[in-house]
Amino acid sequence: METAADLRSRVVALEQQGQAREQRLVNVENWQRMADIAEARKSEQFKAMDDRFSRIEGDLEKISQTLAKIMWLIIGGIITGMVAFIMRGGFSV
Repeated sequence: METAADLRSRVVALEQQGQAREQRLVNVENWQRMADIAEARKSEQFKAMDDRFSRIEGDLEKISQTLAKIMWLIIGGIITGMVAFIMRGGFSV
């Protein structure tokens, strides 16, 4: 009789261990699923941020081109003024 009771207690203990392992496995699977979702969310955020930086980079390039044109207009105006000054006689005394 003792062996039957002993075997029953062992079987019950093994069943409880199996259930505990199954619960741990379910918890790990849930954690993995949540980690995958969080990773996908961060990936989308980085993609959106990269798109914004690309647009800002393009806008900065346009601003740089506009400033270069303005600089050439100012330099051209100064040169035109100097040529006009020289053609009118310059520093004649």
